[in-house]
Amino acid sequence: MARLTSKEKTARHRQKVNSDPAARAEYLARKRESYQKRKHEGKIPYVKSDELSERERNNLRNKWKAASRGYRERRKMEKAMLDLTPQSIENTLPDPAGVEGVEGQQESPGGCVVVDAPPQNEDFHPQMSSTPERKDREKKAEKRCKRLQAEKHELRKLNINLRKQLAKMRKEKERARKGETRAKERLSHSERLKPKGGKKLAKERKLAVVSFLTRDENSPLLPGKKDTITKNKIKEQRRILTKPLTELHGLYNSEMKKSLHLYAVENKKHF
Repeated sequence: MARLTSKEKTARHRQKVNSDPAARAEYLARKRESYQKRKHEGKIPYVKSDELSERERNNLRNKWKAASRGYRERRKMEKAMLDLTPQSIENTLPDPAGVEGVEGQQESPGGCVVVDAPPQNEDFHPQMSSTPERKDREKKAEKRCKRLQAEKHELRKLNINLRKQLAKMRKEKERARKGETRAKERLSHSERLKPKGGKKLAKERKLAVVSFLTRDENSPLLPGKKDTITKNKIKEQRRILTKPLTELHGLYNSEMKKSLHLYAVENKKHF
């Protein structure tokens, strides 16, 4: 069984209600009560035409005219699609009686009557469209019209759903943007400019480099008493590198278990 469209369902419901006068009266009473209730709640704002300005009244009239014009055009189009009856030649006016006989006979100069030859297409009778064939064409056209209306209805529903999803996505995006803006506004100026863990990583790397270079195999201590250096009031013994910095740099990189990129990936909270 073919699926009924919303228009057909509405037509069936209206036919069922109108078949019973008591049910129709009850249905109209419920509709009036519902309308008055919604109007009292303010869900149906009613504005009199006298209270509108001249410009608003003209816009409203133009809108009504456009809707009526579109409805009439759709009705004409549906009627033209369903009306596939060919033009019948029976509607043509027959020749007046006796005219053919009078005109067909001509009197020759000798007094004899000359009769014109019969037309060549006298025996031609075009085959008229039979009633069953016309009904079949009408049924096919009606089915096609219903199918197109159903497709239009489905496309309209799909368009409405897509518009709702797009509006929802825009709303969520705007909410996220406002939340980020409010979070930034709550931060102070120093917190906004504060680096995200960069100093901590640099400090750890610096300590690791100093620890590597102060090993005895990389830089032994000088034995002299004057071979000292004071920094920040701290006196330390001087050291001498046993190898060039390029070689020490290669040794240091080979001993490092984690590169800077790997450390940054595993410690995203510092960046």
